[in-house]
Amino acid sequence: DGEPRLYARGAGDNKGQWFAHLCAVRALRGTTGLPTDVTLLVEGEEESGSEHLQRLVRDRREELDADIAFVADGPIDESGRPHVLLGSRGLLYVNIEATGANRDLHSGNFGGPVPNPATAVVDLLASLRDEDGRIALEGFRDDVRPLTDRDREVLEAIPVDEEAVQADLGLSALATDPDEGYAERLLCRPNLNVAGLDAGYRGEGMKTVLPSHARAKIDFRLVADQDPDDVFASLSRHVEERTPAGIDVELSRVAAMDPQRTPADSPAVEPVMRAVREGWDEEPILKPSLGGSVPTYVFADALDVPCLVVPYANADENNHAPDENIALSCFRAGARATVALLEELSETKLA
Repeated sequence: DGEPRLYARGAGDNKGQWFAHLCAVRALRGTTGLPTDVTLLVEGEEESGSEHLQRLVRDRREELDADIAFVADGPIDESGRPHVLLGSRGLLYVNIEATGANRDLHSGNFGGPVPNPATAVVDLLASLRDEDGRIALEGFRDDVRPLTDRDREVLEAIPVDEEAVQADLGLSALATDPDEGYAERLLCRPNLNVAGLDAGYRGEGMKTVLPSHARAKIDFRLVADQDPDDVFASLSRHVEERTPAGIDVELSRVAAMDPQRTPADSPAVEPVMRAVREGWDEEPILKPSLGGSVPTYVFADALDVPCLVVPYANADENNHAPDENIALSCFRAGARATVALLEELSETKLA
């Protein structure tokens, strides 16, 4: 499109965005001076679950004491407008491995009396949803934080062109309903995703194999105030109760991250909205949450502060791809937003 961009791994996700913060701090220190105290924290394990971040923040709580945590991560809205996210959904990623006979078998010679681990996995996955498509784990929705009237106002103000999304993805329909529209289901409702399935013969032609192993990878996106530990315990009980005779099923927890959502009426919201508006010279979109998962809960829990996510990368940053990039216009707008936020915070009492 002719817009100047920087191409590099991490340009958009996420070294480039963090560097925008650093540039903002340096610019202020070299001109008017920092209007308020600021601590910059670089965390390099987010892609693998941020295993050590919680302990670091807890152990260094006094050094990291703050009034607000501000994270720049992810792309701006597809419309090209910036957005302010009040948190992120949590994550529980689980591997399911089912084992039957000690070797693959011929389905004609053994099919019927010999249990099939692939069938067991498919049946288990199907049992995780009820007839209405809701996640069927016992107690799964008990801790889901109800939406407030303000939350619903925020959701209703989010511009979503569902027909455009559907057309772009080549779908005949989206999995929404009148009670939960696209934005609410993506940002404020938990979800179960089957990320992968592996069993039996997958080559060309026909092979009537009764596989000895079957595997599935699933991920739950969780919302405030769900606990990944409770969900995994409920999943374990669910699977144990429904595993057929002759099949051994093992669950392994691969990654987990708590959800977090700052209340929409938090006093931190308006200063951030004003700063982003000034940085981009455009009205930002306020959203209750990021659909994905980043460890914002660590700061909200360990430091007891509001935590907001404001992406600085362009919508087509292509993160993780060979042509990952950040548009220089977005980088500059992000740096301006950080400058504006520090000035806002010097004049705003959050607690």
